[in-house]
Amino acid sequence: MNRNTKNVASILLRLAAVAVLLYLFLVSIALMGGAFKGVGKHFAEKLIETTSNPFVGLFIGILATGLVQSSSTVTSLVVGIVGAGGLTWDETGD
Repeated sequence: MNRNTKNVASILLRLAAVAVLLYLFLVSIALMGGAFKGVGKHFAEKLIETTSNPFVGLFIGILATGLVQSSSTVTSLVVGIVGAGGLTWDETGD
């Protein structure tokens, strides 16, 4: 193999690895969203009762974001809970 062929193979291997890792990341987010939907409305109601104080809600949000290391993941989970009917707009504090 010449040098150019090795470089092309290396680039293609890296692109394939990035694609696989991105796919696994998206699947894991879907699984987490499904798990939260599976927990059901009772969990969301209990969570809202716990976070009725804005400061407690803020710190729970910070903790959840810190645990999953992604604010977009937390946002997608909340959207999933709302979509499943476990959380309504009135319960969000507005």
